[in-house]
Amino acid sequence: MIQMDAITALLVDDNPTFLRIAAWLLEEHACGSLVVRAADGVADTLAHVRAVRPQVLILGLSLSSQEALGAIPSLRASMPAVGIVALGLLDTPNYQDAVLEAGADAFVPKVDLNTSLLPAIWQVRRTAQRRSPYVFARHSTLDGTSDKIGG
Repeated sequence: MIQMDAITALLVDDNPTFLRIAAWLLEEHACGSLVVRAADGVADTLAHVRAVRPQVLILGLSLSSQEALGAIPSLRASMPAVGIVALGLLDTPNYQDAVLEAGADAFVPKVDLNTSLLPAIWQVRRTAQRRSPYVFARHSTLDGTSDKIGG
């Protein structure tokens, strides 16, 4: 049963198997408080965002392609009120910093998907709700701190 105040999330990843597993995991553990839509391939992410109108975008980052990481700044500029959670295989402080500096609100290592993704989604949604089109957080950490830019 889907709750009336359920968060709509768009999950985008280039790996169809990972996409299915992650979508299933989110739907199973969110107990109806999350509606997950999945899309494969980063190239059409903005079109998918316009069609689905998610509150949170969960963007899978690939080691073989920098396309998703490179798309974050334009996605952030196009949709400042949508929270962005990046999922990545590479779990180093420098990579996490690059993802957050690109405009993602949170970074979750793919190996921590089952323990860290849902809390990150809830936190990012709360952060995104407080944004205005003129002042938005360049990145937020899970403890609620952020670097603000704009206005």
